[in-house]
Amino acid sequence: MTNIKFYQFDSGQRLLHLPTKVPTAYFGVVFGIGSRDELANEHGLAHFVEHMLFKGTKKRSNLKILNYVEDVGGTLDAYTTKEFIVISSCVPKAYFNRTIKLLSDIIFNSQFPEDEIENERNVILEEIKMYNDNPAELIFDVYDEYHFAGNSIGRNILGEKSSLEKFQRSHFINFWKRAINPNRMVICTAGDFSLEKVLLNIRRFFPADYEYEPFVHREIPVAASKFHLRQNRKTHQIHCLLGVEAIPAFHERSMALRLVTAYLGGNTMNSQLNLLLREKYGLVYDVEAFFNGFSDCGLFGIYFGCDHKSFEKCLKIIHQEIINLTEKELTNKKLTTIKKRLIGQLICESENYSNILFSKAKTLLITNKTYTQEDIIAMINSVSVDEVRQLGLDLFSSREFSTVIFE
Repeated sequence: MTNIKFYQFDSGQRLLHLPTKVPTAYFGVVFGIGSRDELANEHGLAHFVEHMLFKGTKKRSNLKILNYVEDVGGTLDAYTTKEFIVISSCVPKAYFNRTIKLLSDIIFNSQFPEDEIENERNVILEEIKMYNDNPAELIFDVYDEYHFAGNSIGRNILGEKSSLEKFQRSHFINFWKRAINPNRMVICTAGDFSLEKVLLNIRRFFPADYEYEPFVHREIPVAASKFHLRQNRKTHQIHCLLGVEAIPAFHERSMALRLVTAYLGGNTMNSQLNLLLREKYGLVYDVEAFFNGFSDCGLFGIYFGCDHKSFEKCLKIIHQEIINLTEKELTNKKLTTIKKRLIGQLICESENYSNILFSKAKTLLITNKTYTQEDIIAMINSVSVDEVRQLGLDLFSSREFSTVIFE
């Protein structure tokens, strides 16, 4: 997607605009702050703030916020990750100004009303209970807690009951002042509009000057030494996550690691581990390899769930495939197939305008650069068999995987 327009305001805020010929319009803002940027006494606050942004401004009640977009068939959404908060809206293009006006009000005029804080606290506590009932998701957070022990990036995003109960209105206000630092914001728009029209509307509703706080410098986490954790969770399956320290999201070798991930257990049915563990032996329903790359660190892992009696066989197969990756040279033919797979996925995903914009916004916040689809395809195609094999050797040969097991 090569026609994304870039603009930087005098305030430092940046804009990515994608002109389209579709009847819908997207407007969103990516904030370069997430749960890892919480202070020691703020565990769970980033996610809590995200919930509270829809609970009332100086002009609108929570119901008026929801109705303003949904009454015209639009959607309003938000989510929190360890490094970002994103709020967004999609509307019929005739209502584009409406969504800019609403999100501006939410961003700059949220009041974090006391009565809504107490109510939403209970909602999030229920969300935590629901999450704790899902071992296939919970195991990732438990792993992070041990892998990044002592650093805020290792804490789960939702927080804990003890931390959530301590938050007062002042906590929300102070955190959000750090979030709206103009140098840590990227505005994302898509629709059948010129860049000039988009700029005109944003200038109309977004203040050129406002109060904010400096961004708190991130401490680079140090990965823990090897660990093995086994917990009795009374699950029907054994859930296992094997992990190892990796590289940041935009490291020069990150594309090679993405190809390794796709080969071993990417999001396709014909990944190596899926073909073996599920298709050939029928041992699992779900097996996946993943690369979690952050701005300054990363981890690679493999997750699977299986019957207790199949556990050791699954482990043996996984370890053998990792050995094969490092000891047997991956053929050029196979690597070319994996590259085609990633490029095809990239092209298909480019039809999702909001996701592609948010991805580019996050890249901009981390690297101060944007990459075209052609740039990314060139990066994928430039990776050689030798680079993939050497990366495998560097990641897997010098140390064993850490493990978390639920049973």
